[in-house]
This record gives sequence, structure tokens and C-alpha cells, in this order.
Amino acid sequence: MPAEVDKTVRKTYARTKRPLPDVRIVRIRAHTQREASASTVGATGTGRTYTSRVWVSGHWRNQAYGKGRALRRPVYIHPFLRGPEDAPIKLSTTVRILDNRRPARPDPEVSE
Repeated sequence: MPAEVDKTVRKTYARTKRPLPDVRIVRIRAHTQREASASTVGATGTGRTYTSRVWVSGHWRNQAYGKGRALRRPVYIHPFLRGPEDAPIKLSTTVRILDNRRPARPDPEVSE
């Protein structure tokens, strides 16, 4: 469901004769036991099908390495498009800037 656009933004868009932007608010909740089992089904390659391509934002991953994969190091995963090559890209009002610079490395002493 689209969120209500601020009054000043509505007036600015009306003055320039542009359609209002589509603003959506996404609330992210913690995993529950049921959601965890559903994601396991998608990980096996069954159950989840994509009908459009969506952007996956860049993020840091703790990559396993070393003997027995017991050690971890932060690795940056660049933004990419997820979904079938022939599917349309899902429109978004989020601006994404793609360049070759990496964001600052997370501080290992700070736990989240």
C-alpha cells in the first residue's frame, strides 16, 4: 500500500505538473520459526520462482575460509540483479549508484 506523500512534496509536484512519486514503507521483522522453514525450501531450489528482476543491494558477508572453513573474513558483495534474464526489472523509487568504490569496512570490535 503506498504511503501518503508529504504536503510540500505534493504541492511541488503539482506546481511542476508531475505525477506524485510512489512511496512505499517497508517494515522488516525478525525471523520467526515458520519463516525460517520457508526460507529453507527456497534455498533448496524449489518453491520460489521469480517473475521479475529486483535489485539486491551491496552488503558485507562473513566469508568462511581456512582449514575446515573455521575462519571468517568480511567480503563485500556488490549490488546485482536477481531473477530471470528475460524478466522485466521491477521499478523502484530508490536511487542506486553503481561505481567501483567499496564502502568502509565494518569495525570488527563493534558488535551489532
